[in-house]
Amino acid sequence: MPFLPDKGACIAIYDRGNIFVDEMSYSMGEQFPLLEDYHGVSLERVLINRIPGRDSEWHSASSICGFATPGYVNSQNISPWKTESIFFCREEVFTPDNDGYRDVAIIDIKMEKEGYVAMIRVFDASGRLIRIIANNELMGTHNTVVWDGRDGQGMICHTGIYLIHMEAYHLSGSKKVCKETVVLGRK
Repeated sequence: MPFLPDKGACIAIYDRGNIFVDEMSYSMGEQFPLLEDYHGVSLERVLINRIPGRDSEWHSASSICGFATPGYVNSQNISPWKTESIFFCREEVFTPDNDGYRDVAIIDIKMEKEGYVAMIRVFDASGRLIRIIANNELMGTHNTVVWDGRDGQGMICHTGIYLIHMEAYHLSGSKKVCKETVVLGRK
């Protein structure tokens, strides 16, 4: 692949038979406006099968995925079918004992559109803030975040029930608040 400068360029793709496939002209103005630094932030196609007349076909890659997803599905990929937001922990109980089995709490987050910025926090059963997992991170349409059972100082938390809480905001003004409980256990 050729080097693509952050400031903007035009790239065209042709197949092996030299038949035109697609083209994109871009500039820094197309990046997500709340990003402080655009260096190394990929623009990803939101809809693989473009819809003519759509305002935005491209969006900055999610910060959760490192601002790029080479070789994987775009972090900002939207299914052409109507989808709803989903927020859930894969396991009800996890044991951070490094035995290779359910050592972390894995939270799957699915947003119905690109461009949400989220704060994800962990609270104990008494409502005390234990850890900030994501602090104003640009979310993709499909996200996976992990809590390793540690508090903000890096210490393993006590056994018990914990609340994973997400607040996500969109530039359009919409807000999503999601929460899920998970149990930190010991063997």
